[in-house]
Amino acid sequence: AVMAQALALRLGLDRQMADRVHVAGHLHDIGKIGVPDSILGKPGKLDPAEWKRMKAHPAIGAAILEPMPYLVESGVVAMVRAHHERFDGHGYPQGLAGNAIPLGARIISVADSLSAMLQTRPYRPARRFDEAIREIERCAGSQFDPVVAAVCVGNRDTLRDLIASYRCVEMV
Repeated sequence: AVMAQALALRLGLDRQMADRVHVAGHLHDIGKIGVPDSILGKPGKLDPAEWKRMKAHPAIGAAILEPMPYLVESGVVAMVRAHHERFDGHGYPQGLAGNAIPLGARIISVADSLSAMLQTRPYRPARRFDEAIREIERCAGSQFDPVVAAVCVGNRDTLRDLIASYRCVEMV
């Protein structure tokens, strides 16, 4: 959430919109409450049924938040729903592409991916910061909005310092 907010500000969004991205960053995975722990913590590859359950979490999260009018009106629900969309249209749950994906969701996608790569997961070890940044750069234009990815890569030192100051992840 903090990295997403920082990226939003570096992209030139006003403070109010950056704050909305920050809120959505905190809430983006709330839908995982509807995914069994056996899937969330599985050490190996998910089978097709498990992957289908995992891919439902953005829609579940949006459904949880939709009864709150402010979160709908502010765009937070749309960001939560779209945070796994890919710039090339091969994401989920709706298969949105390019600018059809809310900008906040495109920002959260980059920040969340960077954070995830820096963390050890049951199915893989953590990556080094520079390796994770190279992956963001490599996936610009396919998985990630190329402008958001470029801002991330261009502000790597700021993001590294931000991560270290919040101790969000262990830097390897």
